[in-house]
Amino acid sequence: MKHLILFTLTLLGFNLAQAQCDQLFFSEYLEGASNNKAIEIYNPTAAAINLNNYVIYRYNNGSVTPTDSLFPQDILAAGDVWVAGNPSAIPAILSVSDTLHTITFFNGDDALTLFQINPRVQLDAIGLVGNDPGVNWPVGTGATSEFTLVRQVGVQAGNTNWAVGATQYDVYPQNTTTYLGSHTMTPCVAPIFPVIQFANSSTLTTEAATTVTITVSISNVNPLTATSVDVVANLGGTATGGGVDYTYATTTLTWPANDSTPQTVTMSIVDDGLFEQSETVILDLQNATNNATLGGNASHTVTIQDNDFPTYTIGAVNDVDSLGV
Repeated sequence: MKHLILFTLTLLGFNLAQAQCDQLFFSEYLEGASNNKAIEIYNPTAAAINLNNYVIYRYNNGSVTPTDSLFPQDILAAGDVWVAGNPSAIPAILSVSDTLHTITFFNGDDALTLFQINPRVQLDAIGLVGNDPGVNWPVGTGATSEFTLVRQVGVQAGNTNWAVGATQYDVYPQNTTTYLGSHTMTPCVAPIFPVIQFANSSTLTTEAATTVTITVSISNVNPLTATSVDVVANLGGTATGGGVDYTYATTTLTWPANDSTPQTVTMSIVDDGLFEQSETVILDLQNATNNATLGGNASHTVTIQDNDFPTYTIGAVNDVDSLGV
């Protein structure tokens, strides 16, 4: 909380890890010589968080119940850190600490957990609760004693599985305080919702046409993954159905990643030689993938005008009547 995060904006930011950046996590753990100890939590979200809904627990020597607890009472800004330091630590730790607390009376064999209180959810862990490792838990080339552990920049959420969590730290020598009071994390990317729709809402054609081509467009494309949609004939139209007035089979359109090129579907028109009214076929967009939403033109109406004329049999009564004779 003393210093805002320094964002490192790289291509890794487009890793679609948006589901990760929604809760606090441990960003640094310092277990140095004597009382040089500190624990840091980080807010990866886009909004300030009231810390009074969180608690840090310490479990000494394999205990399954907390030996000590810390209930922070601050507002942690987005992209900021909050540090609890040991009251007897060196000035480099004290100067960036937001509170001084006994929660830092840990040695390498004492586990720590971070909980949200309401609703109660465990968010992160350092060490394994209920397990006494003897001296410490190994972490990379270091351990949870006599080293400084800094969460790797690609980590965007806590991990309650210590077998995984232990692999997520960069290890620095004892009493390293360079990184305490700030944290660097690959920025999370907001969800991308492609928008798919027909280029227009309707097409007018005649039976004389052999085919009709309908264009489907996409916007706000995803830069990393493909997006698809089904174009389906809706039976709510007035045309009597595929194989009589038209033929059309459901078509799946797929846009490669980062591609916004409009695509088309084709409907075949059947010239049946019958005198009849204009008929319609409705095409719908369905089953969009990759978080895509449908735009305002999610349906397209094809109107087929008849190109035939009535025929009459000379002398037929109905024909004479129909001619007004």
